[in-house]
Amino acid sequence: MDKIFILILMMSYMFLVVACPGSNEEKVQQNAVQNTGFRQTNWGMTPDEVKQTEKSTPLKQTNELVLYRVYHMDNPAKTGFVFKDGKLVKGAYLFEETYDNPDEYIATYEKIKSALISDYGPPSLDEIKWANDEDRDLAEADGKSVCEGEVIYKSEWVQEYTLITLLLDGANHKCRQGIIYESKLNYISEHPEAARPPAADQGK
Repeated sequence: MDKIFILILMMSYMFLVVACPGSNEEKVQQNAVQNTGFRQTNWGMTPDEVKQTEKSTPLKQTNELVLYRVYHMDNPAKTGFVFKDGKLVKGAYLFEETYDNPDEYIATYEKIKSALISDYGPPSLDEIKWANDEDRDLAEADGKSVCEGEVIYKSEWVQEYTLITLLLDGANHKCRQGIIYESKLNYISEHPEAARPPAADQGK
């Protein structure tokens, strides 16, 4: 299984489990095949249908993943299309640019976030946090801390049919940066609690 596939799954599971605005499950199911905003595909496409939307030859293809090398937002990247039961449920960009100065990863993150805000509006979640010490002063966070896996940058957008996550984190002293697009229907099927409306306030 390709490393990017593992990364896509790992990153997607980091979504906060919250009620998605407007996530009426019946409505989403009725409109399961909708434009994703992820390249030129629709959720629910087969691998063959997805490959017809791309001009280049895949770097790798399995029953679960079709992988390409692309440029996105002026950055070299791998883009992966992830399938479940033969249907497209997720897509992602994994940016491949490396920097001698780790702070450049943060600068790139902010540039990509600004572009996503232009497309989708303000994120529903926009956070920076220490991985293992929530009380630590964020003024100490820098690119080196990110690449060492100590600090995580994450922004999320909730669209009508798609959940989008921009993530910057690190492992083995290397920074990882990517954008994940996931079918809201797939997310709800894996996290049914996300489709439930908030409980009514007690005492009302």
